Amino acid sequence: MKDSGFTIIELLLVVAIIAILATLALSNFGLFKSTALNATAASDARALAPGVDMVSTQASPPSIAPFTGIGGPVLDTGGQQAIPGGRTSPGTFGTIEFPAGNEYVIKTFQVGGDCFTLANGVFTVTSGACT
Repeated sequence: MKDSGFTIIELLLVVAIIAILATLALSNFGLFKSTALNATAASDARALAPGVDMVSTQASPPSIAPFTGIGGPVLDTGGQQAIPGGRTSPGTFGTIEFPAGNEYVIKTFQVGGDCFTLANGVFTVTSGACT
């Protein structure tokens, strides 16, 4: 009798190995996604800082509309571009505030990521969405 093909044990072993590899890959996917979201939000905060710093020196800085996650230019509450060269990535939410004088606070986050706050050049990270 001539043996040809694979036995059921060999096939089950291959399926088990593939299942283990798929489980490892999917468990790491969440970590990679979270890292990417945080990197985007942090990058947006840092990229906005020079323009916000320039606008904060004006006699009356504009009232900035919150970022809605759409991406694109940062707008004031009247719908006009408020920060020269200031753009956010799609999925980035946040606010820009001018508490007093030349001070500014930029808060950015991506859904499922951490909150990145840049206040007058000081960068801080807090776990979870911005409040």
